[in-house]
Amino acid sequence: MHRPERPRLAKGQTLTLDGNVQVFTYQAYRGQYDLAERQAYAPFEGERVVVMAGRRTATVRASAVR
Repeated sequence: MHRPERPRLAKGQTLTLDGNVQVFTYQAYRGQYDLAERQAYAPFEGERVVVMAGRRTATVRASAVR
């Protein structure tokens, strides 16, 4: 599977997303996004995330860029 190049982001840069804010649970997104082992996602459990329709790798931690 070809992954698009990730944009380079800098602290303080404005980031615009189009999606829904939801609370992340590994169980809810495991199958939908083909997530790796649970332990890799433990830091995100219960965090707010933005879920963008139509993209497999579209879950972004809401507080990642400030």
